[in-house]
Amino acid sequence: MAREKQKAKKLESAPSKVARLTKKPAAKKFALERSLVTSKDAVPKKQPIGQPYKRPHKWRSGTVALRQVRKEQKLLSHRVFASRKAPFQRLVRQVLQEITPDPVQLSAECLDMLQTAAEHKLISIIDKAAGNSTFYGRKMLRGEDIMHAMRTGVN
Repeated sequence: MAREKQKAKKLESAPSKVARLTKKPAAKKFALERSLVTSKDAVPKKQPIGQPYKRPHKWRSGTVALRQVRKEQKLLSHRVFASRKAPFQRLVRQVLQEITPDPVQLSAECLDMLQTAAEHKLISIIDKAAGNSTFYGRKMLRGEDIMHAMRTGVN
């Protein structure tokens, strides 16, 4: 046993040519170890001894989407596109200036109702145009679908 210890000490102090060629550099070793464990999920969390592994909670498909839809609907009230009031108000005032020479005052409630009606009309036109494009076997709306929907009239 003493002889083995002496051999081990001799090998540690002066490595042979074969040992130097087979030994890998330390930097590559650490780089390899780092590449194996890249995220927190890769390392399993420690569980108390004697208890089974508890999976993290996962929502069923569609639950989170429905929750987000409800949240958005609460925020947007009755508007579908949730477009801003100011740009629509500027557009209405610009059209009114072209139609009538004298300025017309509009209440906020009137502008809100005009915007809601315009959005509903636009939605119905797009819905009918989507039906037309589906009828013709296309998945993309074209200008001709929208023109046809506007010509035929929308309920």
